[in-house]
Formats: sequence, structure tokens, C-alpha cells
Amino acid sequence: MTRLTLALAAISAISSVNAGMMNSVVHRGDGIGNLPENSLAAAMLTWERGFVPEFDIRRTRDGVYVAFHDPIYRGKKFEEYTFDEVRKIDVGRPKGAKFAGVHPPTWDEVFATMRGFPNRRIVMDKASGLLEECAALVKKHGVERQVYCCGGGSGFVKEWQRLVPDGKTLVWVWTGLWGDNRDVNIRDPKIAALCESTLEKRLAEMGKPGFPKPDIIQFHVRVDTRDGNTVFAPTLPLLAKAVRTAKDMGIEAQVFPWTEGDRVETYRLLSKVEPDSFGTDYPSVLMEYLSLAVMIFGNWKPLNVAGGALLF
Repeated sequence: MTRLTLALAAISAISSVNAGMMNSVVHRGDGIGNLPENSLAAAMLTWERGFVPEFDIRRTRDGVYVAFHDPIYRGKKFEEYTFDEVRKIDVGRPKGAKFAGVHPPTWDEVFATMRGFPNRRIVMDKASGLLEECAALVKKHGVERQVYCCGGGSGFVKEWQRLVPDGKTLVWVWTGLWGDNRDVNIRDPKIAALCESTLEKRLAEMGKPGFPKPDIIQFHVRVDTRDGNTVFAPTLPLLAKAVRTAKDMGIEAQVFPWTEGDRVETYRLLSKVEPDSFGTDYPSVLMEYLSLAVMIFGNWKPLNVAGGALLF
């Protein structure tokens, strides 16, 4: 069975089995896929799959809000570019000649494609430093309930809830001070210990009175399958504790494999911690896992209740 067949089966099957999984977030719009990142085409494909695209928000020097990932482009801070200069950036060319000429969309253009389509939702990352401006944009287009304001700390949550009472929030949780470096050796005991202690600290913060509750908490996890021995950082028991903590607080718990998300096995193993949804850079692989689970078991979490082991 081809991946396309599985993906089509997933679209029809998953929606009727587990609507919560439809909150799964696709990084940069289409992840490491075939479409230009942070593009309208990427968003449309992800919406068709039933998932939620994630775009970053950047402001040009002349005050235009653009969907663009990198804070620095060709050695120059994004906010130093004018909008006319940004419109000349070709985000399509890296994906092949057929995408040449695709330019970063404005957030006005993104929201215009969502207006009137309530199932089209989006994660607006890097918005925590532009809350008032972002709130005005969201209200301008009437998409308050379709936008997840997103950031790496929970400090912005209450302010967004004040600015946009019907709005939603997503907080992503790093489990170590690693930035975008995906080559960290999580088998190193010092790195593993840092990861565990960092997540334990975040869980302690979540337990304090007055913790601002987002709609979704996205826990990042690193995976290493070298030598046929799969290692997770944080470990699955601690990740399961984090998921339970979020759920007990009424927060949707999402797990994002920051490495090795291109393997069905990764999602199969991570489903043992019973997240409500996933984050991914590989939406087609996530759909392959979901479709297999749904078609075989009628549910995306095929757990063996007696033994706690996954069945496929």
C-alpha cells in the first residue's frame, strides 16, 4: 500500500475516530515536505490533511507583518528589510524550479484564506513580542478562534487572553538549552541529565498557583535510534508524567519529535505516553502512522491495555 493511499485513508478515517488528533501541528507549514515553507500552498495542504500549520510572524522595517521563519536572512535582521525587499525573497526556489517565484505571504493574506473557513486554524509563533499588533490583525479578519498565539514561555498567555478573549494559545517546551541544534548526543549522560532536570523544572512551574494555562502545551522530545537501541530525551516515563500533568490541568498535551520524526516507529513508540496530538516536521509520515493505527485498530492509540505494549 502506497503512502498516498494510506494518507487518503487517514483523512477519511481519522476525522471520525479522534477529532483531537486534528490539532496536530505541522512545523513551518509543510515541515520538511515538498512545498515552500511558510507559504499559502503549504498551509492549504496542511488544512486539507486536517492538521494545523505553524508559521512565524515577522515585522518588516516599514511595519508589514509577514510569515517568515528565519530572524536573520542573508546576514541581515529580518526587521531591517522593507516589505518591497521581502517580496523579492524567493522561498520557492529551494524546493525546485516549479516553485520559483513563490514569495513570503503577509499575515493579512494568510488570514484572508481562513476567513469563513472555521476549520482552518493556524499557529502563529514568535508572536509573544508583538501581542497588541497580532491581536489587532486577528480581530481585523475575525479569526480569533482559529489562531493559536504561540511562544516558548507561558508569560504571554494571560495577556493574549485579555487582548483576545476568544483566542487560543500554544506554549512549546524545550527540554534543554539546545536551540535549533538537532545533532546533540542525547546518549551523553550529562545531556540526558540536563534534559530531565529541565523538564522537571517546567513541570514544577506548571504546578504553582496561578500558572497561566494555555490551550496546548507542546513537549519537544529528541529520539536516537543508532545501533538499533532507541533512546528518548526526555525518557518516556518522564514524558508520560508531563503529558499526564498537562491533561490533569485541562491542557491539551502535544508531543513533537524534534529528531527522527521521519519514521513511523517514532510516533508508534511516542503514542505510549498517550499525547492528545503530535507536532511534526513530517506530516506524511505522521499520517501514515495514524492511518495504519486507525485502519487496524479503529483508534490512533493501539495500546495493549493488559501489557501496555504497542501491538504493531
